[in-house]
Amino acid sequence: KFMDPLLHKEHVFERFKDGKDTSKDKPEFDLTPSRTLKEFTRYDKALRNLRRFDELVKTHPAKQFVYDRLIPKEHWDKFFLCSKFYEFSNEIIPGKFPSLEHDHPRVIIPFYDRSGSFFAYQGRAFGKELPKYITIKFDKTKQKIYGLDRIDLNKPVMITEGPIDSLFLDNAIALAGADADLDTINIQHQQCTIIFDNEPRNQQIVNRMIKAVDKNFNLVVWPQSLRVKDINDMIISGKSATQVQKLIYNNTHSGLTALQYINNWKRI
Repeated sequence: KFMDPLLHKEHVFERFKDGKDTSKDKPEFDLTPSRTLKEFTRYDKALRNLRRFDELVKTHPAKQFVYDRLIPKEHWDKFFLCSKFYEFSNEIIPGKFPSLEHDHPRVIIPFYDRSGSFFAYQGRAFGKELPKYITIKFDKTKQKIYGLDRIDLNKPVMITEGPIDSLFLDNAIALAGADADLDTINIQHQQCTIIFDNEPRNQQIVNRMIKAVDKNFNLVVWPQSLRVKDINDMIISGKSATQVQKLIYNNTHSGLTALQYINNWKRI
């Protein structure tokens, strides 16, 4: 900002005439951290050695992962490229994979707790490697839930099976697989809506849907006309995130009504 040289001299004189630099009383910029700076652990350092997907050039082969799944650009920084999954895992948990034979690249999806601490990660295969998803938790005191660092507990919470599906919904977390225990969810159950994959012939899914109702969760029972398996597939098939949210809202049930819908939906 322009200041007349004469006025500037008078301004400086006023500040220093009493032998006191008043700029020290009230700094022009407040550099005090808004919260205590986080101390990086060896787990954080190992993760930071990987490249985030938002840092990859557009033509990088791995970038096809986010393109093919139509993952919104604002979420690309939540994925990391790991060229040697076994080697990376051994940095986190020494000896996790004793043999590095058949080591291969995977997408790393880190899990953070409410305070933003990195406590687990999921490795998603690029190719036909099995299992397709490997979830590793290195802090045994934490529950295997993705997205806890991003949700607002004052709002309704949606709970999906997989981390990627949760990124298309408002205020959502993920249980990182159908084998996760509903008892680990320490949020008011009536505040939550559980969204399982659309697998009416999967006995395990049907049983877990019934269990969710018994535990007073709200539950999505997909319409029989729906032919795709999960939320990401819906997006890929052409639905917008808003349309998916509306579909969820219109097919959310609880209590005896939910059990009746499950009975009509299942194909076992």
